[in-house]
Amino acid sequence: MTIVEDMFGNMTYKLQENEEIRLTEYKVLQGNKNSSLLSCIRMKCDGKDMLYYPTTGKRKLSQYIAAVDVDVSINALYHFLLAVVDVSENGFLSFGSMQLDLENVYIEPNTNQCQLIYLPVKNLKAVGMSDEMELRSSVIRYMDTNIKFNTPLATKLRAQMCDATMSLSQIVKKTERNIVTKATSLNTQQTKIANEKNVLQSEYQSNEDISQVGTTLILSGQGSVNGMQILINDNYHKLGRKQEICDTVIPNCPAIGREHCAIMKNSAGYVVQDLNSSNGTFVNHTKLPKGGSMELHANDILTLANISFIVEITR
Repeated sequence: MTIVEDMFGNMTYKLQENEEIRLTEYKVLQGNKNSSLLSCIRMKCDGKDMLYYPTTGKRKLSQYIAAVDVDVSINALYHFLLAVVDVSENGFLSFGSMQLDLENVYIEPNTNQCQLIYLPVKNLKAVGMSDEMELRSSVIRYMDTNIKFNTPLATKLRAQMCDATMSLSQIVKKTERNIVTKATSLNTQQTKIANEKNVLQSEYQSNEDISQVGTTLILSGQGSVNGMQILINDNYHKLGRKQEICDTVIPNCPAIGREHCAIMKNSAGYVVQDLNSSNGTFVNHTKLPKGGSMELHANDILTLANISFIVEITR
């Protein structure tokens, strides 16, 4: 079998001599409304059968996982395993004809729905995985070689994939519960953070119209973050490296705390407060006490750990 990927990412499988279309399986694919499978179109070229799989609007699962964070990756792996279970439960289709390498699995980014290539071919030479255990081993190896899969949720999924007493269907159901539990916890955390932010904003609002004070504070990055600009025009603005709890995320800076500092607007102007960061918040090279605060003025140098910004204030 010869495999060709065109410039748009669509896949064509050209059958060799002694490889034949399994007509029953192909008819199942044509009549199947199963969204876990890519559409399969039979064509002929020079008298030989070809199977064409359009992939418009989809991405390869391996590329998608490489580009997103670990929680989205686990969700994508869950939808991949869900698709495998879905197809496996069709009594007319065989496990070994599914193409389960992550390079050959496709995902719809907006929904995280995964779709598989199924080859309805007789005398198919080994191009897929022979059984569920081979699939499990492949997923475990993939997780072990990817540093992002070191979170509790990822560790749980890996342990379940190693557990021979659990079926793939049981793993899918358990992973779904874990994802829902984490999402619920995250929503609760985000609500709590929003409430805390509202309280802090009210504490720093005076009876004066503070919208007239300072209007906008601009942090212009220096050194390794040269060219980065952070515009702050709200009354309470949190900076750090964890997206869920910060207003501005400073990427690729592991020395920055999850929630490193907050910049607040009051009747006098702007104030920066350290949020008990491990590596410190500095104004003009003076380190603030943990939890301490200091006024900010134009041309001050604000340093978060080892990242520095010049302060600008526009009116």
